[in-house]
Amino acid sequence: MSNDAIVKKEKKFNRRPNEDIRIRTSEDKKYIMVDLIKTWILPVNYIAAIVKNAASSPQSDSATNDKANG
Repeated sequence: MSNDAIVKKEKKFNRRPNEDIRIRTSEDKKYIMVDLIKTWILPVNYIAAIVKNAASSPQSDSATNDKANG
């Protein structure tokens, strides 16, 4: 497998969740339980940039509320 193929495969998961479904029965065998599991795989740098931008945002919640109240 070439490096290009590996990079393309990794990019596929950067912004979409990996979805898994698990089906099982209850211990008393009266119910079927379906677990839907979404796993997001995001680069650490992406999360760090969001946190950094949110922390350095010039507007705060109180400033937004003051504008809305007149």
